[in-house]
Amino acid sequence: MSDKSTEEALRKSLGFFESALDKDPRFARAWTGIAKSWLWLADGYVEPLEAYSKVREAARGLGIPIWDAPAAPCLSSRIRYGLAVTPARLEQVERAEAVLRAVGVSGDLRVRHGGDEARSEVAPAMLSRVRGRRDTVARHLLALGFARVTLDLDGYGRGKLLGDRPPRVELLGERP
Repeated sequence: MSDKSTEEALRKSLGFFESALDKDPRFARAWTGIAKSWLWLADGYVEPLEAYSKVREAARGLGIPIWDAPAAPCLSSRIRYGLAVTPARLEQVERAEAVLRAVGVSGDLRVRHGGDEARSEVAPAMLSRVRGRRDTVARHLLALGFARVTLDLDGYGRGKLLGDRPPRVELLGERP
């Protein structure tokens, strides 16, 4: 894969790697080459989501056990702009998200760190689960040092910290 500059060269590389897999489906370098080719194709030749699914297929082919795990961007993306990203805040977010998982929330979720407020974002289908465990969620997140715990009523969405309107939230708990 010496020429990564054209779509034609990348697609030709994919053909070579797929031919290698026809001979040996466990040939790790071919799976890795497929993943890299799709990542480079996503840099301007194909839709990123198309490439993303192909990279996941390659990860599955390599036997990577988390090939289908939900995306997990850096925890710092959950901290409100203007707040310093510190180890303590990152730990608060990580532990808060673990609380949501522990009460049965599945799929994509985020706890947005707003300083004193922890705002939970979950898939709309999971809103009732959080509401049903409101006291548990609030108690644990308040114990992590947050003064206010809220639930985003619009559910999880990428880039919510970039939003141009304040989120609609439901108060789950707060310190007196």
